[in-house]
Parts: sequence; C-alpha cells; structure tokens
Amino acid sequence: MNIAVQINSNLSDQDIARDINYRLFNPASSTQHPASSLTFLSDKKNDSCLLNDSTTKHVSLTPIISNSISAGIWYQFSLNSFLKKNKIDVFVSNSHYCNLKHHSRQIIHISNDDFVRKSNRHQYLKAAYRIIVSNEYIKQLLVEKFPEVESKIISIPLLPNEQISSLNFTQKEEVKAVLSDGKEYFLLMAEDIEEHKIIITLKAFSFFKKWQQSSMNLLIVANDKKIISLTQQLETYKYKADVKLISADKKDVACAAAYGCIFISEQQKTDFKMNDCMQMQIPMIVHDSEYYKAEFHDSVLYAKTDEKQLSQKMILLYKDEALKNEITNAAYQKIMQTDLKDFTTRFLSSIVE
Repeated sequence: MNIAVQINSNLSDQDIARDINYRLFNPASSTQHPASSLTFLSDKKNDSCLLNDSTTKHVSLTPIISNSISAGIWYQFSLNSFLKKNKIDVFVSNSHYCNLKHHSRQIIHISNDDFVRKSNRHQYLKAAYRIIVSNEYIKQLLVEKFPEVESKIISIPLLPNEQISSLNFTQKEEVKAVLSDGKEYFLLMAEDIEEHKIIITLKAFSFFKKWQQSSMNLLIVANDKKIISLTQQLETYKYKADVKLISADKKDVACAAAYGCIFISEQQKTDFKMNDCMQMQIPMIVHDSEYYKAEFHDSVLYAKTDEKQLSQKMILLYKDEALKNEITNAAYQKIMQTDLKDFTTRFLSSIVE
C-alpha cells in the first residue's frame, strides 16, 4: 500500500509534527500496518528532521501554492504526475482540493467553512473516498449542504500531544521571573490578529486593572513588525509598565506559566497552543463563535472582541477560583480522553482497507 500525505509547508518544523495529517499518518511507518510506503508531500522543501528519518520520505512538488491558479496546477498536474509515477494507492489532501484525474483513494481535509460557502465543490466531494473533519460545526454545515457525503465523513477528535506536560510551581515561578518580573500574567496570542483588536484587548486590560488593583501583567505574543508598532503606542498607555511584548519564539514557555491565555482570532482554526493549554490546564478565553463552541464546549470562557466582554472574562477568571478549576479540568479531560495510538490505528484501517 503506497500512501502519499500532503502537509502544510507553511508550518514551522515544530508545528508540522503536530499537524493533523502528519500525526495521523506518521504512525503508519512505525506500526505493523500494511503501509509499504509513506511519503509526505508539500509545495516547497522543508528540512525538518522529522521528515528525514529512515522510514518516511518527503517530496516537494512545484509550483508553490500561492493562489487558486497555482493550486489548480499543483493538484491537477504536478500531483497527478507524481501519483501515477509512484503508483500511489491513497492520497491525503490537507485542504478541500484533490486530484480529479487519478483513481486512487483520495482523502480531503475540510477545516473551515470556505468549502461550504464556495461553489463547484461537488466534484471534490464525489472524488473523495473519505472526508476528514476536525470540527463538529464544520461537519454540520457540510452535511446540511451536501447530505450525500455524510457516510464518507470521519470526525477527528482533539489529539493529545505526548510531549506536553504542565510546569510545576517552581518552574512557573522561574518563567515569571524572566518574563514578567515574577508577576502573574494573562497571555494574548496576537501573531495573526489585527492591531486594532490588540488595542481592544489593552482597553479590556485597563478595565481589569481598575477593578482589581493587582500586579497582574499582560504579555502579548506578536511578530517583530507588530512589536515595533505596539511599543510606540504603549508610550501613552496608563498601565504600560504591566504590559510586556514578547516574540513568537517565547510563546511556548510563556503559555506554560500563564494565569490564563487569550485567543481572540476569528479564524476558524484551532491554534496548536489551545491544545497545549488544555493539557497543561491553563484556562482560556476564546473568541465567541459556533466553531469554537463546537470545539471546546464548556471547557473555556467565550468573549467577542469587545473590551467589556474581554474584561469581564478576565475578572471572572481572577475572582472565581472554582470556575477556573472547573473549566481547566473539563478541558484536560476532553483532550486526554483520546487514546492517540488506538485512534490512529482505527483511522488508518478505515481508509486503506
């Protein structure tokens, strides 16, 4: 059985290892599953050591996917040639596209509602042998519009990361000593959100500080360009001494010691750090949407990107210890209920046998 799995080449090496497609199919190379060959495909070279071991291969096909035209060329021509030449039995796409010319079993991964909203999707659904859906809200939208595909859908639960563990008290204190002068802090994940939404969060933090004259800090994870801009804007901010801007390379350790993490991105995509928070029992404030409610249920607090709503949830986390413990425990139980090895074995069997 020859399997080719597309991975997202825009991810970092670390995040590739946590990508759903990589995590579900990599076990095929180390188990007794009848996979004679496993190849990871992308549109550009990735030098991650995770993809250069002795049991898996990584192949990059041109062109780099940058728009619908280059995507069409990649999937319908470059990919078609690769599938034929290498006699691929199963191809797994990391998007809703697949190859419409090759007659192998093709699996498409639908992660957001773009697929449902756009036209001309029946051809991909018809070509797909299975459809991976990692959010029940997206599955509901998909079945409502394309009821004939319900039997093809495989729902992927939240997957635990065996490399993630909580920091103990001493370790958290060491992190806080470096990042926040030893003080507790909320952590805002702001790499991919608009600057005006960061400003809204700063206003929410002001409401929180007025309510509770504590030493609480706000740490903001941002890219270099945003850090430069925000540094200038913070000059006139009343609580600027309690706000720290940190680069993305520090977000992992910052997340592990946070009093609470704030995710206000409206993108229908679960951040890898959300899963980390669940495992490490760090409470989260998440954008209020049907997508995230289907993902997390009652294991997080929800807020629109509004200074009053955000501040209310910060205050709630601070004053209600019982609620904080309740949601973090619910989140931990939710993500840890999946036996990763057992699930991947059953999943692989459902698409190759």
